[in-house]
Amino acid sequence: MSTVWAKLISINQKHAHKDISENELYIGRNASDCAISFPDEKVISGKHCKIYRDSDKVVFIEDLSSNGTFVNGKQVGKGKKTTLHDGDEISLAVPNSYKALKTEQFADKFIAYLFRNLEEKKPNAPTNTTIDTEYDIREELGSGNFATVKLALNKNTGEPVAVKIIDKKKFALNPALRKDQVLDEAKIMKAIHHPNILSIKDIIDSDENIYMILELVTGGDLFDAVVAKGHYSEEEAKDLFEQLASSVGYLHDRGIAHRDLKPENILMTKDGKIKLSDFGLSKIIGEEQLMKTLCGTPKYLAPEIIFQSEGKQEGGYSKAVDCWSMGVILFILLGGYPPFGDNSFDQIKKAEFDFEEDEWEEVGDAAKDLICKLLTVNPAKRLTVAQIFSHEWMKSVDRVYSKDDDQPSSDTKKTPRDEELPNNEESKKQKVSETKKASSPKTVKKEEETTGQASKRKVDKNEEEPEQDQEEQSPKQNTKSITKRRKK
Repeated sequence: MSTVWAKLISINQKHAHKDISENELYIGRNASDCAISFPDEKVISGKHCKIYRDSDKVVFIEDLSSNGTFVNGKQVGKGKKTTLHDGDEISLAVPNSYKALKTEQFADKFIAYLFRNLEEKKPNAPTNTTIDTEYDIREELGSGNFATVKLALNKNTGEPVAVKIIDKKKFALNPALRKDQVLDEAKIMKAIHHPNILSIKDIIDSDENIYMILELVTGGDLFDAVVAKGHYSEEEAKDLFEQLASSVGYLHDRGIAHRDLKPENILMTKDGKIKLSDFGLSKIIGEEQLMKTLCGTPKYLAPEIIFQSEGKQEGGYSKAVDCWSMGVILFILLGGYPPFGDNSFDQIKKAEFDFEEDEWEEVGDAAKDLICKLLTVNPAKRLTVAQIFSHEWMKSVDRVYSKDDDQPSSDTKKTPRDEELPNNEESKKQKVSETKKASSPKTVKKEEETTGQASKRKVDKNEEEPEQDQEEQSPKQNTKSITKRRKK
């Protein structure tokens, strides 16, 4: 029986891995000539490429194709050959697996392998498990002040992943970013399993860095989607909001508050589903314990966080801060712009915002009412996730549960508070400031309606949005700002 001297690990999880024991093999469309064949793929040549080793056990790959054979993103060239080394990526017809994953034409059927030479000796090979022995780290996907995210391939399975690399030296530069905080992030993420929450697969702690191995999502983020689209229809927004509320509800049921909900932290899959990400500011809390650390992005901050930072509120703040942030996100989805500026703290503390007629005339009252009941200053009167799914606007959709949720948890069962949603009069009792400057011609003041329609709240449109100067806390740059308005 021949000895297996190399392996081809399929990066596309739909294709099988291949043990190599012969000295040469072909990959192509013709099953009769090729050890690995793809008879239905027209972009693949009959004999697309040949892998072989010579008498000195040097391994080569020869390109025989019309559409190209690539090694680590570089085309070999028809009739030419190049050496193969342990960890090299072989891709057929497209430069590499990551580009294929981001291309609709090839996302499901690309052909790419990670070549593993079991006999190739490496100088100074590590004897224990490190990031280099488990993963082949590739190009950078994003970076921030304290973390870099790179593409990587699992050397044993070929699975593409994202690696969040956190430099330990940066801990000393920013007292707010601590090693135990990062490890808490990993602990939280590894314990949760929901279809709309980004999963963490592993964490590797080295002398210089902490490596978080994350699920790879290639569809961008919700911020970019909103900027590109302008705004969403009610049905489109409801589909996304259903997923967001379901994922947040899953966290809340387990005593976890996200605390940094914003479109930049909501990733999009190629099929339009969302993945809630970035738990760097999360903390597991008990039902009676409140969060006391000021954090988050200004325009998404709940009023109670600002009140506490000003010393006007004691006792911290609860998971209700996430429900406020969801109200801001729903406003952005439907209106195409945020209800508050980056540092509009006075407006936030009074929940002063307005559904401008030109941008909101096609949005129904039920959607506006849900936003108002989420953007409620008093967290005790703000809707919970359970109440969101009981709201009129959400009655046509169902909450998404994870596989480990056999039954709805206690938070989704009706309680005396959940039996009756806050009525419109309740949400209209909040007083708005009457001290706006009379000299400001662009200040719009609208009295809150006393009918059953969604209330409108005033906002000073003369106030400019300053550039955000908050410290970066995720690989996304916080300088992004959604200002695009709905186009008629």
